[in-house]
Amino acid sequence: MASGEESCVVDIPEGSQHQQSCWMEPIEDQVTNYNRDKEEMHWKNTSIYRIPEFAMKMKETALTPWVVSFGPYHHGKHNVKPIEQYKQKVLVHFLYKARRPLIHFVRAIEQVLDKLRGSYQPLEDEWIKDEERFVKLMIMDGCFMLEILRIDPNNGDKSYPDHDPIFSTHGARHKLPYIKRDMLMLENQLPLLVLKVLMQVEAGESRPQVFVI
Repeated sequence: MASGEESCVVDIPEGSQHQQSCWMEPIEDQVTNYNRDKEEMHWKNTSIYRIPEFAMKMKETALTPWVVSFGPYHHGKHNVKPIEQYKQKVLVHFLYKARRPLIHFVRAIEQVLDKLRGSYQPLEDEWIKDEERFVKLMIMDGCFMLEILRIDPNNGDKSYPDHDPIFSTHGARHKLPYIKRDMLMLENQLPLLVLKVLMQVEAGESRPQVFVI
């Protein structure tokens, strides 16, 4: 210690009844109830994160989707809105080929709802409070992603109309690259568990065997 400096000693008498500030009590409660295993499970489930604001501002165009959103983070934004109605057409086509009722997919996704929500860090309140909306999002975006992954990039998907804007030969060659580019964006992702469950229902498994990925 430099010459002339005095040490600072806080004298707390034994048995003193020091009144806690309002912010202290919840922290001390968390310390008392701390469970390492529970915290580990929380972070283990998380797989899709928000990009820090400073990084977003540095490379906004490189880190955000141009054409289509997957998941909650960019859903409803102006630049990706035009394709939302088209996703519903793709869902209809997916269900028609699968020959499975929509309710089977809904029930299967509901079974893993907590795991899917836990994949996002953070997940806004609007998606936590409205369970039905989140389930719909996972099914709409999940079925669309599955169909995109199955396209022949040179010839399209012949089960769709010849002039379909994306699944036709022309659409696959000229629009598919932009969609796949958006699928690589860090914030623009779906948990793999969504695709796994949808594919199991599509294959006719009455009780999908869901494993942690």
